[in-house]
Amino acid sequence: MKLTHTLIAAAIACSLAAPALAADVLGTAGGAQVTDVDISAILSDARVDPATITPDGIDRTVRNELARRVLLNEARKAGLDKQPDVQRAMTRASENALTQKFVASQAMPPPDYPSDAELHAAYDANKAKFKQPKRVSLAQIFLIGTDDATQKRAAAIDADLKAHPDTFADVAAKQSQDKDSAAHGGQLPVVAVNLLDPQIAKAIEPLPKGGVSGVIVEKGGIRILRVLDRADESQATFEQVRVDLIRAMREQKGRENEEAFVNKTIAQFPPSINPAGISKLAASQLPPAPK
Repeated sequence: MKLTHTLIAAAIACSLAAPALAADVLGTAGGAQVTDVDISAILSDARVDPATITPDGIDRTVRNELARRVLLNEARKAGLDKQPDVQRAMTRASENALTQKFVASQAMPPPDYPSDAELHAAYDANKAKFKQPKRVSLAQIFLIGTDDATQKRAAAIDADLKAHPDTFADVAAKQSQDKDSAAHGGQLPVVAVNLLDPQIAKAIEPLPKGGVSGVIVEKGGIRILRVLDRADESQATFEQVRVDLIRAMREQKGRENEEAFVNKTIAQFPPSINPAGISKLAASQLPPAPK
């Protein structure tokens, strides 16, 4: 696992009050194109947090959407959308989407749910579950490739660091080929130990604060790590879990509301079943008896 900042696709903020602007084409492939308006809609529907926007994330979303549209165009050219079984599947998918949207719209919890009192009650009732796992702050020197020359370079860097471990940040800034971390003296975001790649977790496990791992050869390159700090498992505070707790409680309430709404609606329209017709259809689906 490469310990770099996670790049997450995010929504492009659009104001309804703003004047209409010509859409910018973000990518083309074959006869397909994707605009900024298309990507804004996709990310909005996916409810991606706008605060997590990155160019790399948007780039991936554009490429994925282009691939989808190219395949869709090819399927239409092949006439697949004219086949009866495909048309039935498309109709059913459309109806399912409409049904799900309708139920979700009726089950949405009110904007003020949960209240502060409900939040605190949920936190107190589940306090034992809200734990901060063991965490570690690492710095890295990352070299691309695993060829002999790169391994010799890594060994030389490792030897220098063993003699002068406090120069790690300066060496990372000059030698590391991971630009994001190199710009910060090799420092990486704090990470939960249980989320580390097993090879990395094993390499840093015996290291004290300030310890250097030595050379770690991976598929894509070579890494040398330094432990900057460690934190043991601890109780998460209410404020630390507040946002996640709100999301979890709203999702749970939404599921409860959906079930209640579906049951109430179905109760208003009780089904009338034809047992004889069901038996007839079931019999028609049986394979013919062996002769």
